[in-house]
Amino acid sequence: MIFVDSSVVLNLIFETQLTGLAETVLELDEPKITSDTVVDETYLFPESLVL
Repeated sequence: MIFVDSSVVLNLIFETQLTGLAETVLELDEPKITSDTVVDETYLFPESLVL
């Protein structure tokens, strides 16, 4: 099982040097989980992303 945190989501929303890695994580044949906190961090505080 893989926990998808806000850095993975942000690297999918915004094209960064880690976007390819974030896509690979989502393509893995593993169950994925996240939390309400991750969703809140991603959509309420996108300025926390370091490009």
